[in-house]
Amino acid sequence: MFIEEVACWLLDPGAEERTLPNMVTVYCPEELPLLVGLGNPHAHCPRVRAASKSVLVHAVMNHLAGLLEKDGMLDLFRSIEMPSQVSLALLELNGVGFSVKECERQKHVMQAKLAALESQAYDLAGHSFSLTSIDDIAQVLFLELHLPPNGDVAGSKTKKTLGYTRRGGGRVRLGKQFSTTKDVLEKLRPLHPLPGVILEWRRITNALTKVVFPLQREKQYHPTLSMDRIYPIAQTHTATGRVSFTEPNIQNVPKDFEIHMPTVVGESPPSQDSCHMTTKSGKKRRSAAPSVAAGGAERGPAFSVSMRHAFIPFSGGMILAADYSQLELRVLAHLSKDQRLLQVLNGGADCVSLHRCRVEKCRPRVCERRPQTTGQTGTTRQEGEEDRTHCDANLTSVCMCRVLQICYGIIYGMGAKSLGEQMGVEENDAACYIESFKARYKGINAFLRETVKNCIKSGYVQTLMGRRRYLPAITNSNTHAERQAVNTTVQGSAADIVKLATVNIQKRLPSNHRRAGTSQRRGAYFILQLHDELIYETTEEDLIQVAQIVKREMESAVKLYVKLKAKVKVGPSWGNLQDLDI
Repeated sequence: MFIEEVACWLLDPGAEERTLPNMVTVYCPEELPLLVGLGNPHAHCPRVRAASKSVLVHAVMNHLAGLLEKDGMLDLFRSIEMPSQVSLALLELNGVGFSVKECERQKHVMQAKLAALESQAYDLAGHSFSLTSIDDIAQVLFLELHLPPNGDVAGSKTKKTLGYTRRGGGRVRLGKQFSTTKDVLEKLRPLHPLPGVILEWRRITNALTKVVFPLQREKQYHPTLSMDRIYPIAQTHTATGRVSFTEPNIQNVPKDFEIHMPTVVGESPPSQDSCHMTTKSGKKRRSAAPSVAAGGAERGPAFSVSMRHAFIPFSGGMILAADYSQLELRVLAHLSKDQRLLQVLNGGADCVSLHRCRVEKCRPRVCERRPQTTGQTGTTRQEGEEDRTHCDANLTSVCMCRVLQICYGIIYGMGAKSLGEQMGVEENDAACYIESFKARYKGINAFLRETVKNCIKSGYVQTLMGRRRYLPAITNSNTHAERQAVNTTVQGSAADIVKLATVNIQKRLPSNHRRAGTSQRRGAYFILQLHDELIYETTEEDLIQVAQIVKREMESAVKLYVKLKAKVKVGPSWGNLQDLDI
């Protein structure tokens, strides 16, 4: 983004990106004569056009600087936003290394799995059909297999005869009449194996079309480094301030996911220097020649597929990734000043994963309201009394396990239904999680109300660094705008912290140079940002120094009521990173 575009975005992040002619027309119309012929390369010589554009940018920025100062954002513009643009410009110039060979290995397994899934789908349907056609899928699922439309098992008996409906003599497409979305197929999965096959086929197809093929198209050969690299374009014109990427969007590259093959297909995709992959349970599994037992007798051997293995450093280099630990949760704790949450985070308690909770079977009985009998006296307590006590006790251990999900659910405005689906619990249980959480962490609930109240009063919300977002719709009791107010305040503040850390790290990285008389590189290079995670490419010689710089600057970027923590990982590829203790 150009300097004037960044300034305009700060003043109104919800507006569309402005062009220079538009900004001149709005802010300094007296300079409009200079626009004549500016867009025509034949109207003036390059020197005249460059001079004219410089004068226009200077005039526009004089006006914008006054507006930024009036809103208290001029220092933010100068000390964070513009320096972060420099860091992102370097990221675009550096690019990220890409292994075509590793990409082909991953693609080979995915394509083989697609062929197996198609064959399985045809067997289940009794004939071939197009897995890309929602009409064909609806025909098979609802007209031939007679599965309940929209997954409505309870209401399926009251449905009339299914089929094409006529309107004005024409036919309504089955894909319009019956939904075949992911939610519907998930509901149908327990009733028949075909919906599950279709979901798996879509998942792998999506990875190929939206990740693998775009990456292969965008790669460029770097003659000096003798390797392919991908150069994404950074976008900062977002409402919350988060950085995104286009051409391609590397942030969309998924983490590892497992593919179960009926037979071993050629060569499986191990990581760069190891033929072991880590399963979700943390156990090591050989991916070069997995046993059938690993995936079950029916499902076949399991292959761990990840396109992140295809992102590699230059020769002699390493990938270093540093990720903030629960950044948005810590920002929320700071903004809400909730003493209980601050104590938990400052005390080093970890928000254990949902998977671990399931293993320990520590599900709280928040919603149960039935009489309980004590084992010692045989007396019956008041209805719900022991359940509430049990709930409070469980919230000490269990709520901390799920606090991250619940907090994010609150930040993003999730309802009980959506949160329940994400957590893998019933909607009533999720609703009770939310209510019990708000009751236990009263500071957070007060912060949510105060944020919306202040936004209604002023018309905008502010991040920690003073960046604003205007939400005019909030005065109409707009629920979506209220969610945006909370989301922008928390997520936008987190984005500001990451930008500041990026700027400070860039100032302190060892200089990038080549060793005299050799082609060996030194130093560290900023190559990717994934929201709260910063990724660098560095030489092995500079690895420890760079890791110390990155960790220190991320954890000291701002001073909050709660400590910031960053975890550093290193490895020979983005998909094969190990924790680094420093």
